[in-house]
Amino acid sequence: MIATKQSPLKPEDMGRLWTADDVAAYLQMSKSWVYDASARGELPSRSFANRLRFIPEEIRDWAIGKRPGGAQIVPLSAVGSKPQP
Repeated sequence: MIATKQSPLKPEDMGRLWTADDVAAYLQMSKSWVYDASARGELPSRSFANRLRFIPEEIRDWAIGKRPGGAQIVPLSAVGSKPQP
């Protein structure tokens, strides 16, 4: 499994963490896709005692294109498409 840089857990994050099943249901993807995306470092996750867990807020942010540090994914079609005068 590839280790990704994640912000440390905060007390408010210690509510119910999601399992791969939860994330798969939320994203409407297969559980194997969730495991693969996490292993590739594409999906924010944490490992606790060899069990993969997800912080719901991070998954929700990921799903709408937000990334750590306030960065956001922008479609290439939106880049450099300024109207000409």
